Amino acid sequence: MTVVLETDIFPISGPEVKLVLDTPAGLVQATAGCEHHKVTAVTLQNVPSVVILSDVETEEGIGRITSDIACGGNCYAILPAEQGMAIRLDQANTLVDTARRIRAALNEYVGDRVVHPENPGVRGVSHMMVTAEPTNPKTHKKNMVLYGPAASTVPLRDGAPAPAWPRCTSAVSWL
Repeated sequence: MTVVLETDIFPISGPEVKLVLDTPAGLVQATAGCEHHKVTAVTLQNVPSVVILSDVETEEGIGRITSDIACGGNCYAILPAEQGMAIRLDQANTLVDTARRIRAALNEYVGDRVVHPENPGVRGVSHMMVTAEPTNPKTHKKNMVLYGPAASTVPLRDGAPAPAWPRCTSAVSWL
């Protein structure tokens, strides 16, 4: 949203600009606070999400893992990295490979029960979100999201661009 406003793709018309973004997951409402033709803050209201399954246990090469599965626009398995993984650049390939194996194991075990409540065509775990405590005091958490064959890291506050992780389409550092 910041780029859209600060490059005049959509004009900054006052101290607050509201946009509705049409995404594959549904409509996302965004509000930007602006000052001197610069975006100072952005608030998003994303599509609704709901927990489908809690505390799902499955066995994978790293041992027994526990995750929650939630659906928003897609269906995610959400699990802490402390279960045998690390969100670090030097562990990127291992993390991506492990997340793929866990996703496959979860789909084999509970995939038939993972159905989006508003869109029954969205089935099974398509995304993996691995969470960890931040390494930067400016962030609340850090995570890695695996989607399809790619992965991305996203800080939950104050991120900056970083070089792409190996075999990943995009990455953002957690400063």
